[in-house]
Amino acid sequence: MKRFISTLLAAVMAASVFSMPAFARYDTDAEGAGTYEYKSTTDLEVTLDGEKVVVTFPAVDKQGKPIKANPMTADGQLMSTGNPTAGWTNPTSGMIIEYNNWSPEDKAKPSNDNSGEHRVLMGVVDTKTDIPLEIHDPYPDANDKFIKNAYLDTDVVADNFCTGYSIQYSEDNGATWKEDHEISSFNHGKKLRKAGAEKDDNFNTFFLEDQITEALTTNLKAGTEYKIKVIAFDKSIPSTKTSPYYTFTPQTVVTATAKELTPAFPTVEGGGKFSQGGRGTVDAPGDVYVVTNLTDSVTDPQPGSFRYGLERRDTGNKTAPRTIVFAVGGTIKVDPAAGKNARRFNVTDNTTIAGQTAPGQGITFYGGSFKFSGKNIVVRYIRTKLGEGYDQDAATASGENIVIDHCTFNWGVDECFTAKELINSSIQ
Repeated sequence: MKRFISTLLAAVMAASVFSMPAFARYDTDAEGAGTYEYKSTTDLEVTLDGEKVVVTFPAVDKQGKPIKANPMTADGQLMSTGNPTAGWTNPTSGMIIEYNNWSPEDKAKPSNDNSGEHRVLMGVVDTKTDIPLEIHDPYPDANDKFIKNAYLDTDVVADNFCTGYSIQYSEDNGATWKEDHEISSFNHGKKLRKAGAEKDDNFNTFFLEDQITEALTTNLKAGTEYKIKVIAFDKSIPSTKTSPYYTFTPQTVVTATAKELTPAFPTVEGGGKFSQGGRGTVDAPGDVYVVTNLTDSVTDPQPGSFRYGLERRDTGNKTAPRTIVFAVGGTIKVDPAAGKNARRFNVTDNTTIAGQTAPGQGITFYGGSFKFSGKNIVVRYIRTKLGEGYDQDAATASGENIVIDHCTFNWGVDECFTAKELINSSIQ
């Protein structure tokens, strides 16, 4: 699918500093809800998820050997989704990259970089070693909940690893190849905690993503046979891209037949035009939640409040398709009793926020930021004023099929709106 970002977004990006996310994970869209499907591969695997072509392959060293000694997991926590790289989680197992300055004693800040010349260690394990650990849930609402005992194993499982992968496709059976996109930096910074310690380490420990799963972004022809390949290189050494360390076995795929698409709303334009937002699908239709009061509580949101509906407290499924409408207008003052780091509104997959339905002067949010992260998100006619909120930016967006329409983001400490890694999205 063709990458498209509106002219306004281009202007915002030109004025802002962006960083690429350390991971590029892909969540399958099963029955309208985002779920992560872990695959243990030894070579390139190519599948279809609806109209999307998805590749999965293992992390490899510079000899092309898969690095799979200790797959990464992050289980049993409030934000656990099956995706071991999910935000607000700590690994319950996983291999560690021995970056410069890293040590089990947490003496200095590791200098993570794009070089693959770092050893990979066994990492967090259940088997007893001389370094016992405790895994705690880092999400603010979890109140530092204890998850499990674990251990730190410093045995070396790889002397190096590839830090860049180029995903390529061919329409002529491999005679010519075009690059779809490049991905790099598979280091996932998390905190460790030594057994008996009252808090996590001071500095991040970086975990290696052992399986990489990506959707192609090119608008490939429907119902057409393609060959797909992935080459592995060292991002810090440009010449290794033309002479890669390893080329995964090319695979053949036939793209899905075209289907009729419905615009998110009549006046939408650009790459996000066909975002389904909270509409859902025929098999998993979305519901409608009505905001009936202007209250807010981070720890105990009440029925009828915006946060209650956004977090799907009534259903328990945080990514079930939902459209939020407003029976009240005015200002929602974000819970002042909550810690500043917990005030953010996290807008996730399959959500439509219809601010234009608010009566009177519309709807304003004061004292907290918005994070639009995921896919199929449509947000219209809301105003935010960060004020005393925790974040530097009043709003951020990353993901795919996101539409931000007629919204105003005010009082950012650093930036009022930041966008990164947006695919098929529109800011208008």
